Amino acid sequence: MDKKKIVSLLMSGIGLLLIIFVVSLIINKKPQLKFALKGDEITNIELNDDYIDDGFVANLDGTDLSNYVKVDLSKVKTSEIGEFEVKYTLDYEDYHEEVTRYVRVNDTIAPKLTLIGDNPVIIEIDEVDDDYVYEDAGAIATDNIDEKINSKIQILENVNPKRKGAYAVDIFVADESGNSDHITRYVYVVEDKDNIDYKSLLKDNEITYMKYTDTGFYLKGYCSSDKFDNKISFCQDKKCVDYDLKNIGGYNFEGNIDITKLKNGTYTLKIDNKNAVSYITDQFKLWRGKIGDKLLSFNYKNNNLSITISDFAYEYDIVIDPGHGGDDIGAFNDITSEKEFNLIQSLYEKKRYEEHGLKVLLLRNDDSYGTVMGDEDISAISRKGIALGYYSSVARLSYSNHHNANEVETLSGWEIIVPAKATTKELELVNTIASSWEKTYKIQESHLRLYTRNFNEGEMFDKSDKQMYYFTDYYAVIRIPHDCFNTNNFIFEGSYLTNDDDFEYYYTDNNWQNFSEQKIKAVVEYLGKEYIKP
Repeated sequence: MDKKKIVSLLMSGIGLLLIIFVVSLIINKKPQLKFALKGDEITNIELNDDYIDDGFVANLDGTDLSNYVKVDLSKVKTSEIGEFEVKYTLDYEDYHEEVTRYVRVNDTIAPKLTLIGDNPVIIEIDEVDDDYVYEDAGAIATDNIDEKINSKIQILENVNPKRKGAYAVDIFVADESGNSDHITRYVYVVEDKDNIDYKSLLKDNEITYMKYTDTGFYLKGYCSSDKFDNKISFCQDKKCVDYDLKNIGGYNFEGNIDITKLKNGTYTLKIDNKNAVSYITDQFKLWRGKIGDKLLSFNYKNNNLSITISDFAYEYDIVIDPGHGGDDIGAFNDITSEKEFNLIQSLYEKKRYEEHGLKVLLLRNDDSYGTVMGDEDISAISRKGIALGYYSSVARLSYSNHHNANEVETLSGWEIIVPAKATTKELELVNTIASSWEKTYKIQESHLRLYTRNFNEGEMFDKSDKQMYYFTDYYAVIRIPHDCFNTNNFIFEGSYLTNDDDFEYYYTDNNWQNFSEQKIKAVVEYLGKEYIKP
C-alpha cells in the first residue's frame, strides 16, 4: 500500500479516536454544582433591626437552581439577643446539600449614667463629726432595653472625710449585653471651703477606666488643664504617637486606642505632656491580653501607666486551676474536701497531657493558694482569677477543676460552666466533652449541665443550645480572665460531693478517671495531637 495512503489512514484513525475521546469526556463529564452563601457566614445585626439575608448561589453547570432551595429563617429572632441559624437546603434530583449562616443579634448601645447630687462634693473637715461616714448619692442609669439597669450600679469609693485631699468615687454599670458606662464623682476634703482653689486639688492627667476592644482598648480619663488639646501620647524617649480623644463634658475624655498603629516596644502614656496617672480600681485594671498577633502588657508602677507591645507567642498549651486551696475548703464531705480532690484530679490530668507532649501549667501543686497575682488586699478568689487570666493569656486553653455541693441532695452528676459571651466556635471543645459525658455519666436528676451565670442576679442560663448572653459572668475565675486579660476560661464540676450515691459512683468506684480521660481525649485532639490511651 502506498505510504501516503497509510499515513492518511493513520491520521484519520487518530482523528477519529480523538473525536471519540472528546465526545466521551463530554458525555461522562460530572456536572459542576455550586451551592454557597453570598456574603459572610456570620452576620451581625443590632437588636430589633430588620434582618436582610444576603442570599446564596445555587447552580448546576450554569443552570440556576434557586427554585429548588428552601431558606429557613424561622429561628432568627431579631427581638432577642443571641446567635441564630439560617438553613439553606438544596433538593434537586440526586443533589441534597445544606449550608448554614449564623446571625448574631447584638445590643451595642451602652447604658448612660447620670450623677445624683453635686460634682464635685466639698467636705470641710471641721464640719463633720468623728463618726461621720461619707455615703455617695449615687447615680441613675438608663438603658435602651435593660429595665433592671439601676439595680446593677456599682459604687467604689475610699473617701476619708477627716483627711485633706481629693478622692475619686467611681460608679460603674453594665447592661445585660455587657455594654458599660463609668462616671466619676470627685470629693474634696478641705480645711476651709471658702478660701481654696478646688481645681488645684485635682490630678490633671488621670486615666480612670479601660476595657479591651477588637483592635486595642478603650479608655476614659480626666485632665484639669485649660490647655489640654484632647490627645493622649504613647511615648518612647522623645518620640510620641498621638491619639485623638473625645471631650465628654467638663475635663472628662474618652477614646479608642488602635494598637496596630504602634510598633513593638514599651510606651509611657502622657496626657498634656505629663505621665498618665492610673486611678483604676484593681478589679477593672487591664493586665495583659492578646490583640490580633500582639500581646499587650500593662504596667502600673508608681501609679504611672505604661504599656508594652510584643509579638504574641504561646507559652503553654494548657493552664489548669485546681480550684480552692489554702484555707478555702470549698465543698466537702466526711471523706474528702473539694480542694484535695481538685488537686488529685488536676495532677492526674497534667501527667496525662504531658504524656502527649503538651506543656501544662498547674496553678498549685499542694494545699496552698498556689500561684496568685495581684496585691495582698485583693481577696484570694480574685487573685486566683488574676493569676488564671495572666497565664491563660499566653496559653491555648485554660480551665478550672471543681466539685459541687448542694443542700438538694438529689442533685447529681457533672456541670460545665462557661462564659456568657462564649461563641459557637469557642464552645466546640466543651460541647464535645459535654456530649461524651452525657452518654456515659450516671444521671439521677435532670438539671442544667452546660450553663452560664449572671453576676448581678445569680440566675443560671442554658448554654447547651449555643445561645449567647451578654451579662457579666458570675464566677471570678471566668469573669476576671475575660474582662482583664481578654481570654476565656471554663469550670468543670465533676460531681456532687454531698450526694452519697453520686460520690460513690464518681470517687469511690474511681469513675472520675474515666471522665477525666474523656476530657483529656477531647482536649488533646482539639490541640491537634493523637490521643494515647493510658
